[in-house]
Amino acid sequence: MAGSYSKFLDSLRSGWLAEEPRALPSEIELQSSFFAGHFGRLFSSLDGREVEIRQFGEWNHGPGPDFLNCAVLIDGVVRQGPIELDTRPSDWEAHGHSTNPEFDSVVLHLSVEPSGRETFIRTTDHREIPQVLIPPERMEGVLPPPRWQAPVTLGRCYHPLASMSLGRVEDLLREAALHRAHLKAKRFLCVKEVHGYPQALWQALANALGYHQNQLAMTLLSQRAPLAKMRNLPPLERTAYLFGLAGFLSPELPDHAPPESHQWLRELWTNWWKIRPHPDPRPLPWKFAGIRPTNHPQRRVAALTTLLASWPTVDKLSRQSLPDFAKKLQDANDPYWDHHYTLTSRPTAKAITLFGRQRAQDFLANVLHPLRLEENPDLHWPAYAKLLGGSPSERVQRAAYRLFGDRTVKDSFLKKAWHHQALLQVYQDFCLKDHSDCQQCPFPEQLLTW
Repeated sequence: MAGSYSKFLDSLRSGWLAEEPRALPSEIELQSSFFAGHFGRLFSSLDGREVEIRQFGEWNHGPGPDFLNCAVLIDGVVRQGPIELDTRPSDWEAHGHSTNPEFDSVVLHLSVEPSGRETFIRTTDHREIPQVLIPPERMEGVLPPPRWQAPVTLGRCYHPLASMSLGRVEDLLREAALHRAHLKAKRFLCVKEVHGYPQALWQALANALGYHQNQLAMTLLSQRAPLAKMRNLPPLERTAYLFGLAGFLSPELPDHAPPESHQWLRELWTNWWKIRPHPDPRPLPWKFAGIRPTNHPQRRVAALTTLLASWPTVDKLSRQSLPDFAKKLQDANDPYWDHHYTLTSRPTAKAITLFGRQRAQDFLANVLHPLRLEENPDLHWPAYAKLLGGSPSERVQRAAYRLFGDRTVKDSFLKKAWHHQALLQVYQDFCLKDHSDCQQCPFPEQLLTW
Protein backbone atom coordinates (compact mmCIF):
# COMPACT_ATOMS: atom_id res chain seq x y z
CA MET A 1 0.00 0.00 0.00
CA ALA A 2 1.14 3.56 -0.80
CA GLY A 3 4.36 2.20 -2.24
CA SER A 4 5.35 5.37 -4.16
CA TYR A 5 4.86 7.64 -1.19
CA SER A 6 6.75 5.17 1.00
CA LYS A 7 9.73 5.52 -1.36
CA PHE A 8 9.64 9.23 -0.69
CA LEU A 9 10.16 8.42 2.97
CA ASP A 10 13.16 6.19 2.34
CA SER A 11 15.40 9.25 2.23
CA LEU A 12 14.37 10.09 5.78
CA ARG A 13 15.71 6.76 6.93
CA SER A 14 18.88 6.76 4.83
CA GLY A 15 20.92 9.83 5.45
CA TRP A 16 18.68 12.91 5.36
CA LEU A 17 18.89 15.32 8.27
CA ALA A 18 18.84 13.44 11.55
CA GLU A 19 15.67 14.34 13.35
CA GLU A 20 16.17 16.38 16.47
CA PRO A 21 15.85 14.31 19.64
CA ARG A 22 12.28 14.22 20.88
CA ALA A 23 11.17 13.73 24.44
CA LEU A 24 10.16 10.17 25.18
CA PRO A 25 6.61 9.49 26.31
CA SER A 26 6.04 9.13 30.04
CA GLU A 27 6.41 5.68 31.54
CA ILE A 28 2.63 5.29 31.83
CA GLU A 29 2.27 6.10 28.10
CA LEU A 30 4.91 3.49 27.28
CA GLN A 31 3.10 0.94 29.43
CA SER A 32 -0.18 1.76 27.71
CA SER A 33 1.38 1.28 24.26
CA PHE A 34 3.02 -2.00 25.29
CA PHE A 35 -0.21 -3.38 26.78
CA ALA A 36 -2.09 -2.37 23.62
CA GLY A 37 0.36 -4.43 21.57
CA HIS A 38 1.76 -1.45 19.65
CA PHE A 39 5.34 -2.66 20.15
CA GLY A 40 4.52 -6.16 18.90
CA ARG A 41 5.14 -9.59 20.39
CA LEU A 42 8.47 -10.70 18.89
CA PHE A 43 11.79 -9.31 20.10
CA SER A 44 15.45 -10.19 20.48
CA SER A 45 17.04 -10.00 23.92
CA LEU A 46 20.25 -8.06 24.38
CA ASP A 47 22.14 -11.36 24.54
CA GLY A 48 20.67 -12.54 21.23
CA ARG A 49 17.85 -14.82 22.34
CA GLU A 50 14.46 -14.96 20.61
CA VAL A 51 11.67 -13.57 22.78
CA GLU A 52 7.95 -13.92 22.17
CA ILE A 53 5.31 -12.51 24.50
CA ARG A 54 2.59 -15.14 24.48
CA GLN A 55 0.37 -13.54 27.12
CA PHE A 56 0.40 -9.87 28.09
CA GLY A 57 -1.16 -10.63 31.47
CA GLU A 58 -2.76 -8.00 33.68
CA TRP A 59 -1.65 -4.41 34.07
CA ASN A 60 -0.76 -3.90 37.73
CA HIS A 61 -1.71 -0.41 38.92
CA GLY A 62 -0.40 -0.96 42.45
CA PRO A 63 3.05 -1.64 43.95
CA GLY A 64 5.25 -4.25 42.31
CA PRO A 65 6.01 -5.20 38.69
CA ASP A 66 4.07 -3.50 35.91
CA PHE A 67 2.39 -6.55 34.33
CA LEU A 68 1.40 -9.72 36.20
CA ASN A 69 0.57 -13.27 35.06
CA CYS A 70 2.43 -12.98 31.76
CA ALA A 71 3.75 -15.82 29.62
CA VAL A 72 6.98 -15.29 27.68
CA LEU A 73 8.71 -17.71 25.30
CA ILE A 74 12.50 -17.33 25.43
CA ASP A 75 14.44 -19.55 23.04
CA GLY A 76 11.57 -22.02 23.01
CA VAL A 77 11.12 -22.20 26.80
CA VAL A 78 7.94 -20.74 28.34
CA ARG A 79 8.46 -18.60 31.42
CA GLN A 80 5.49 -17.40 33.45
CA GLY A 81 5.57 -14.38 35.70
CA PRO A 82 5.63 -10.57 35.71
CA ILE A 83 7.11 -8.21 33.13
CA GLU A 84 8.67 -4.89 34.11
CA LEU A 85 8.89 -1.96 31.68
CA ASP A 86 11.21 0.98 32.39
CA THR A 87 12.36 3.85 30.24
CA ARG A 88 16.03 2.77 30.50
CA PRO A 89 17.72 -0.46 31.65
CA SER A 90 19.48 1.47 34.43
CA ASP A 91 16.08 2.34 35.94
CA TRP A 92 15.94 -1.20 37.37
CA GLU A 93 18.69 -0.29 39.84
CA ALA A 94 17.66 3.37 40.16
CA HIS A 95 14.11 2.38 41.19
CA GLY A 96 15.35 -0.14 43.73
CA HIS A 97 13.92 -3.22 41.98
CA SER A 98 17.14 -5.20 42.47
CA THR A 99 16.73 -5.12 46.25
CA ASN A 100 12.93 -5.52 46.32
CA PRO A 101 11.75 -9.15 46.72
CA GLU A 102 8.47 -8.27 44.97
CA PHE A 103 10.45 -8.18 41.71
CA ASP A 104 12.21 -11.53 42.18
CA SER A 105 9.69 -13.36 39.96
CA VAL A 106 10.05 -10.98 36.98
CA VAL A 107 10.71 -12.98 33.80
CA LEU A 108 11.44 -10.14 31.36
CA HIS A 109 12.64 -6.54 31.52
CA LEU A 110 11.72 -4.09 28.73
CA SER A 111 13.13 -0.63 28.06
CA VAL A 112 13.06 1.84 25.17
CA GLU A 113 16.24 3.90 25.55
CA PRO A 114 19.81 2.64 26.07
CA SER A 115 21.50 3.53 29.34
CA GLY A 116 24.84 4.29 27.70
CA ARG A 117 26.53 1.54 29.67
CA GLU A 118 26.22 -2.21 30.12
CA THR A 119 23.54 -3.19 32.59
CA PHE A 120 22.88 -6.35 34.54
CA ILE A 121 19.24 -6.82 35.53
CA ARG A 122 19.34 -8.92 38.67
CA THR A 123 17.03 -10.08 41.44
CA THR A 124 17.78 -10.04 45.18
CA ASP A 125 19.39 -13.48 44.81
CA HIS A 126 21.40 -12.27 41.78
CA ARG A 127 19.37 -14.17 39.17
CA GLU A 128 19.77 -12.50 35.78
CA ILE A 129 16.59 -11.32 34.08
CA PRO A 130 16.52 -11.27 30.25
CA GLN A 131 16.55 -7.77 28.80
CA VAL A 132 14.82 -6.45 25.69
CA LEU A 133 15.49 -3.01 24.25
CA ILE A 134 12.46 -2.12 22.12
CA PRO A 135 13.76 -1.20 18.62
CA PRO A 136 13.39 2.50 17.67
CA GLU A 137 11.23 1.66 14.64
CA ARG A 138 8.63 0.13 16.97
CA MET A 139 8.21 3.59 18.51
CA GLU A 140 6.63 4.91 15.31
CA GLY A 141 3.27 6.38 16.22
CA VAL A 142 4.10 6.26 19.94
CA LEU A 143 6.48 9.22 20.19
CA PRO A 144 4.56 12.47 20.66
CA PRO A 145 4.58 14.74 17.60
CA PRO A 146 7.00 17.69 17.65
CA ARG A 147 5.55 20.68 19.44
CA TRP A 148 6.94 23.19 17.00
CA GLN A 149 5.13 24.28 13.85
CA ALA A 150 6.68 24.80 10.45
CA PRO A 151 6.57 28.50 9.44
CA VAL A 152 3.61 29.72 7.40
CA THR A 153 5.75 30.38 4.35
CA LEU A 154 5.91 28.87 0.89
CA GLY A 155 7.96 25.71 0.82
CA ARG A 156 10.45 24.88 -1.94
CA CYS A 157 7.93 22.23 -2.98
CA TYR A 158 5.56 25.02 -4.11
CA HIS A 159 7.16 25.40 -7.57
CA PRO A 160 7.46 21.67 -8.44
CA LEU A 161 3.84 21.20 -7.39
CA ALA A 162 2.75 24.19 -9.47
CA SER A 163 4.33 22.59 -12.54
CA MET A 164 2.56 19.26 -11.99
CA SER A 165 -0.80 18.45 -13.49
CA LEU A 166 -3.79 18.36 -11.17
CA GLY A 167 -4.05 14.60 -11.72
CA ARG A 168 -0.44 14.01 -10.64
CA VAL A 169 -0.89 16.12 -7.51
CA GLU A 170 -4.07 14.28 -6.66
CA ASP A 171 -2.29 10.96 -7.15
CA LEU A 172 0.51 12.06 -4.82
CA LEU A 173 -1.92 13.11 -2.09
CA ARG A 174 -3.93 9.92 -2.53
CA GLU A 175 -0.76 7.90 -1.87
CA ALA A 176 0.00 10.01 1.22
CA ALA A 177 -3.55 9.51 2.51
CA LEU A 178 -3.29 5.73 1.96
CA HIS A 179 0.03 5.65 3.78
CA ARG A 180 -1.50 7.47 6.75
CA ALA A 181 -4.52 5.12 6.70
CA HIS A 182 -2.16 2.15 6.74
CA LEU A 183 -0.39 3.47 9.86
CA LYS A 184 -3.73 4.02 11.60
CA ALA A 185 -5.02 0.56 10.68
CA LYS A 186 -1.78 -1.01 11.88
CA ARG A 187 -2.23 0.47 15.37
CA PHE A 188 -5.81 -0.78 15.61
CA LEU A 189 -4.84 -4.25 14.39
CA CYS A 190 -2.09 -4.47 17.01
CA VAL A 191 -4.70 -4.05 19.75
CA LYS A 192 -7.04 -6.48 17.98
CA GLU A 193 -4.33 -9.14 17.75
CA VAL A 194 -3.61 -8.94 21.49
CA HIS A 195 -7.04 -8.22 22.97
CA GLY A 196 -9.59 -8.98 20.23
CA TYR A 197 -11.72 -6.75 18.00
CA PRO A 198 -14.33 -5.64 20.61
CA GLN A 199 -11.67 -4.34 23.01
CA ALA A 200 -9.80 -2.68 20.14
CA LEU A 201 -13.01 -0.89 19.13
CA TRP A 202 -13.75 0.08 22.75
CA GLN A 203 -10.26 1.52 23.15
CA ALA A 204 -10.41 3.35 19.81
CA LEU A 205 -13.74 4.96 20.72
CA ALA A 206 -12.35 6.09 24.07
CA ASN A 207 -9.26 7.52 22.39
CA ALA A 208 -11.39 9.42 19.86
CA LEU A 209 -13.66 10.81 22.58
CA GLY A 210 -10.61 12.23 24.35
CA TYR A 211 -10.11 14.68 21.49
CA HIS A 212 -6.57 16.05 21.44
CA GLN A 213 -6.16 17.03 25.09
CA ASN A 214 -7.44 13.87 26.79
CA GLN A 215 -6.71 11.02 24.39
CA LEU A 216 -4.21 9.46 26.80
CA ALA A 217 -6.54 9.69 29.81
CA MET A 218 -9.46 8.17 27.90
CA THR A 219 -7.28 5.40 26.47
CA LEU A 220 -5.98 4.54 29.93
CA LEU A 221 -9.56 4.49 31.23
CA SER A 222 -10.61 2.00 28.53
CA GLN A 223 -7.61 -0.20 29.38
CA ARG A 224 -8.28 -0.08 33.13
CA ALA A 225 -11.97 -0.77 32.51
CA PRO A 226 -11.82 -3.42 29.77
CA LEU A 227 -14.97 -4.03 27.76
CA ALA A 228 -15.42 -7.62 28.95
CA LYS A 229 -15.53 -6.46 32.57
CA MET A 230 -17.82 -3.53 31.88
CA ARG A 231 -20.39 -5.58 30.00
CA ASN A 232 -20.73 -7.93 32.97
CA LEU A 233 -21.74 -5.10 35.31
CA PRO A 234 -25.33 -3.86 35.81
CA PRO A 235 -26.00 -0.44 34.20
CA LEU A 236 -25.65 1.68 37.36
CA GLU A 237 -22.47 -0.12 38.37
CA ARG A 238 -21.03 0.43 34.88
CA THR A 239 -21.56 4.15 35.23
CA ALA A 240 -20.20 4.20 38.78
CA TYR A 241 -17.14 2.17 37.81
CA LEU A 242 -16.18 4.34 34.84
CA PHE A 243 -16.72 7.65 36.64
CA GLY A 244 -15.05 6.36 39.80
CA LEU A 245 -12.07 4.99 37.93
CA ALA A 246 -11.82 8.31 36.11
CA GLY A 247 -11.50 10.00 39.51
CA PHE A 248 -14.73 12.00 39.21
CA LEU A 249 -16.63 10.61 42.23
CA SER A 250 -16.38 11.59 45.88
CA PRO A 251 -18.74 11.50 48.89
CA GLU A 252 -18.85 15.33 48.89
CA LEU A 253 -20.03 15.55 45.28
CA PRO A 254 -23.77 16.03 46.10
CA ASP A 255 -22.87 19.12 48.15
CA HIS A 256 -21.80 20.87 44.94
CA ALA A 257 -24.71 19.74 42.76
CA PRO A 258 -28.33 20.89 42.34
CA PRO A 259 -30.80 19.10 44.68
CA GLU A 260 -32.33 17.01 41.89
CA SER A 261 -28.93 15.30 41.32
CA HIS A 262 -28.18 14.44 44.96
CA GLN A 263 -29.77 10.99 45.07
CA TRP A 264 -28.20 9.84 41.80
CA LEU A 265 -24.73 11.01 42.84
CA ARG A 266 -25.05 9.25 46.20
CA GLU A 267 -26.02 6.03 44.41
CA LEU A 268 -23.01 6.34 42.11
CA TRP A 269 -20.67 6.81 45.07
CA THR A 270 -22.21 3.89 47.00
CA ASN A 271 -21.83 1.56 44.03
CA TRP A 272 -18.29 2.72 43.30
CA TRP A 273 -17.28 2.25 46.94
CA LYS A 274 -18.39 -1.39 46.80
CA ILE A 275 -16.71 -2.34 43.52
CA ARG A 276 -13.65 -0.06 43.40
CA PRO A 277 -10.29 -1.80 42.81
CA HIS A 278 -7.66 -2.08 45.53
CA PRO A 279 -5.25 -0.43 45.74
CA ASP A 280 -6.49 2.73 44.07
CA PRO A 281 -4.83 3.16 40.66
CA ARG A 282 -2.80 6.23 39.87
CA PRO A 283 -4.89 9.29 38.87
CA LEU A 284 -5.56 9.72 35.18
CA PRO A 285 -3.84 12.71 33.50
CA TRP A 286 -6.94 14.77 32.71
CA LYS A 287 -6.55 18.21 31.16
CA PHE A 288 -9.27 20.79 31.69
CA ALA A 289 -7.72 24.05 30.46
CA GLY A 290 -9.07 25.47 27.24
CA ILE A 291 -11.81 22.84 26.87
CA ARG A 292 -15.31 23.78 25.77
CA PRO A 293 -18.10 22.82 28.20
CA THR A 294 -19.55 20.34 25.68
CA ASN A 295 -16.17 18.56 25.59
CA HIS A 296 -15.65 18.35 29.35
CA PRO A 297 -13.97 15.03 30.26
CA GLN A 298 -17.01 13.98 32.30
CA ARG A 299 -19.17 14.25 29.17
CA ARG A 300 -16.60 12.20 27.24
CA VAL A 301 -16.80 9.45 29.89
CA ALA A 302 -20.60 9.69 29.76
CA ALA A 303 -20.56 9.25 25.98
CA LEU A 304 -18.45 6.11 26.36
CA THR A 305 -20.83 4.81 29.02
CA THR A 306 -23.91 5.20 26.83
CA LEU A 307 -22.45 2.85 24.20
CA LEU A 308 -22.38 -0.05 26.65
CA ALA A 309 -26.19 -0.30 26.74
CA SER A 310 -26.29 -1.27 23.06
CA TRP A 311 -22.80 -2.64 22.56
CA PRO A 312 -23.75 -5.69 20.42
CA THR A 313 -25.33 -3.32 17.91
CA VAL A 314 -22.38 -0.91 18.05
CA ASP A 315 -19.97 -3.79 17.42
CA LYS A 316 -22.07 -5.26 14.59
CA LEU A 317 -22.54 -1.96 12.75
CA SER A 318 -18.83 -1.14 12.97
CA ARG A 319 -18.14 -4.31 10.97
CA GLN A 320 -21.04 -4.07 8.53
CA SER A 321 -22.40 -0.58 7.83
CA LEU A 322 -20.32 2.54 8.42
CA PRO A 323 -23.17 5.02 7.73
CA ASP A 324 -25.40 3.17 10.22
CA PHE A 325 -22.55 3.06 12.71
CA ALA A 326 -22.09 6.83 12.45
CA LYS A 327 -25.83 7.33 12.92
CA LYS A 328 -25.75 5.07 15.99
CA LEU A 329 -23.09 7.29 17.54
CA GLN A 330 -25.01 10.45 16.72
CA ASP A 331 -28.22 9.01 18.21
CA ALA A 332 -26.53 8.14 21.52
CA ASN A 333 -28.33 9.89 24.37
CA ASP A 334 -28.84 9.84 28.12
CA PRO A 335 -31.59 11.55 30.17
CA TYR A 336 -29.02 13.26 32.39
CA TRP A 337 -26.25 14.08 29.94
CA ASP A 338 -28.61 15.40 27.28
CA HIS A 339 -28.97 18.49 29.52
CA HIS A 340 -25.82 18.64 31.70
CA TYR A 341 -22.18 19.58 31.13
CA THR A 342 -20.81 17.92 34.28
CA LEU A 343 -21.89 15.78 37.23
CA THR A 344 -22.63 18.87 39.31
CA SER A 345 -23.83 21.40 36.74
CA ARG A 346 -27.34 22.77 36.49
CA PRO A 347 -29.47 21.55 33.57
CA THR A 348 -29.27 23.37 30.25
CA ALA A 349 -32.35 24.69 28.48
CA LYS A 350 -31.37 23.13 25.15
CA ALA A 351 -30.38 19.52 24.59
CA ILE A 352 -26.68 18.77 24.03
CA THR A 353 -25.57 15.92 21.79
CA LEU A 354 -23.01 13.47 23.16
CA PHE A 355 -21.68 12.62 19.69
CA GLY A 356 -21.72 15.39 17.13
CA ARG A 357 -21.91 14.58 13.43
CA GLN A 358 -18.32 15.68 12.83
CA ARG A 359 -17.01 13.58 15.73
CA ALA A 360 -18.72 10.49 14.30
CA GLN A 361 -17.34 11.23 10.82
CA ASP A 362 -13.87 11.75 12.26
CA PHE A 363 -14.04 8.32 13.89
CA LEU A 364 -14.92 6.75 10.56
CA ALA A 365 -12.08 8.60 8.82
CA ASN A 366 -9.47 7.77 11.47
CA VAL A 367 -10.42 4.21 12.45
CA LEU A 368 -13.00 2.27 10.46
CA HIS A 369 -12.24 3.48 6.94
CA PRO A 370 -8.49 2.80 7.39
CA LEU A 371 -9.35 -0.78 8.41
CA ARG A 372 -11.29 -1.29 5.20
CA LEU A 373 -8.60 0.38 3.12
CA GLU A 374 -6.09 -2.01 4.65
CA GLU A 375 -8.18 -4.95 3.46
CA ASN A 376 -8.83 -3.66 -0.07
CA PRO A 377 -7.77 -0.10 -0.95
CA ASP A 378 -9.07 -0.16 -4.53
CA LEU A 379 -12.49 -1.43 -3.51
CA HIS A 380 -12.96 0.88 -0.54
CA TRP A 381 -11.32 4.08 -1.79
CA PRO A 382 -14.48 5.52 -3.45
CA ALA A 383 -16.42 5.38 -0.14
CA TYR A 384 -13.52 6.88 1.79
CA ALA A 385 -13.02 9.62 -0.79
CA LYS A 386 -16.58 10.90 -0.28
CA LEU A 387 -16.06 11.83 3.39
CA LEU A 388 -16.19 15.58 3.95
CA GLY A 389 -13.27 17.11 5.79
CA GLY A 390 -14.93 19.57 8.15
CA SER A 391 -13.03 22.65 9.31
CA PRO A 392 -9.30 22.24 8.58
CA SER A 393 -7.04 22.31 11.62
CA GLU A 394 -4.20 24.79 11.94
CA ARG A 395 -1.68 22.17 10.85
CA VAL A 396 -3.74 21.27 7.79
CA GLN A 397 -3.94 24.94 6.83
CA ARG A 398 -0.20 25.41 7.33
CA ALA A 399 0.56 22.38 5.18
CA ALA A 400 -1.81 23.53 2.44
CA TYR A 401 -0.21 26.98 2.30
CA ARG A 402 3.35 25.64 2.27
CA LEU A 403 2.50 23.33 -0.64
CA PHE A 404 0.09 25.47 -2.66
CA GLY A 405 0.36 29.05 -1.42
CA ASP A 406 -2.65 31.10 -2.50
CA ARG A 407 -3.23 29.17 -5.71
CA THR A 408 -6.90 28.37 -6.27
CA VAL A 409 -6.04 24.66 -6.31
CA LYS A 410 -5.40 24.86 -2.55
CA ASP A 411 -9.11 25.12 -1.76
CA SER A 412 -9.89 22.04 -3.82
CA PHE A 413 -7.54 20.03 -1.58
CA LEU A 414 -9.18 21.14 1.67
CA LYS A 415 -12.67 19.76 1.08
CA LYS A 416 -12.44 16.06 1.83
CA ALA A 417 -11.26 14.10 4.86
CA TRP A 418 -8.62 12.32 2.79
CA HIS A 419 -7.22 15.70 1.70
CA HIS A 420 -6.68 16.63 5.34
CA GLN A 421 -5.10 13.26 6.08
CA ALA A 422 -2.74 13.55 3.12
CA LEU A 423 -1.64 17.09 3.97
CA LEU A 424 -1.03 16.11 7.59
CA GLN A 425 1.12 13.17 6.50
CA VAL A 426 3.29 15.26 4.17
CA TYR A 427 3.58 17.96 6.84
CA GLN A 428 4.59 15.38 9.45
CA ASP A 429 7.02 13.46 7.25
CA PHE A 430 8.81 16.42 5.70
CA CYS A 431 7.97 19.87 7.08
CA LEU A 432 8.31 18.88 10.75
CA LYS A 433 11.50 16.90 10.13
CA ASP A 434 13.27 19.74 8.35
CA HIS A 435 15.28 22.33 10.29
CA SER A 436 17.02 23.97 7.34
CA ASP A 437 14.24 26.34 6.24
CA CYS A 438 13.45 23.90 3.42
CA GLN A 439 16.95 24.06 1.95
CA GLN A 440 17.93 20.44 2.64
CA CYS A 441 14.47 18.82 2.51
CA PRO A 442 14.45 16.14 -0.24
CA PHE A 443 10.74 16.48 -0.99
CA PRO A 444 11.00 19.13 -3.77
CA GLU A 445 13.56 17.11 -5.73
CA GLN A 446 11.58 13.91 -5.25
CA LEU A 447 8.51 15.59 -6.67
CA LEU A 448 10.32 15.97 -9.98
CA THR A 449 10.52 12.17 -10.26
CA TRP A 450 6.86 11.51 -9.41
